Amino acid sequence: MYLKKIFIIFIFFLASNTYSETFSKGSASIAVKKPNKITDEETAQSKKKAVESAWKKYTSKFNVSRMKQYMLVKEDIISTLDDYINDIQVLDNTVDTGTKTLRTIVKISINEVALDAKLSLTSAAGGTASGEGSLI
Repeated sequence: MYLKKIFIIFIFFLASNTYSETFSKGSASIAVKKPNKITDEETAQSKKKAVESAWKKYTSKFNVSRMKQYMLVKEDIISTLDDYINDIQVLDNTVDTGTKTLRTIVKISINEVALDAKLSLTSAAGGTASGEGSLI
């Protein structure tokens, strides 16, 4: 009975670690034509830049090894960034009528499992089929 409880607890912890999500915040400001009437295009542009800022802030925390892997596939990841972001929350949209700018703050939820899977493809061990083994 005791072993069964330990097994259930082990499975619970294993399952809880299979999906890893982290959060990052970012902000961006863009110039607007009419501060009293912000267009949907301007809002979308500001949101996109804020998401890019949040992603850069997230990747800046990588260690050297992970950053090297990321740099090899950076363009591919950036072009398909939606595959690695689970959710985008706009926390604030502020219009400064004096400077005619729109500032957007976002919080993104990042699917680290998907990113790790992509980065593992760049390593020698990640590129081999299971059972094949690598020379490392």
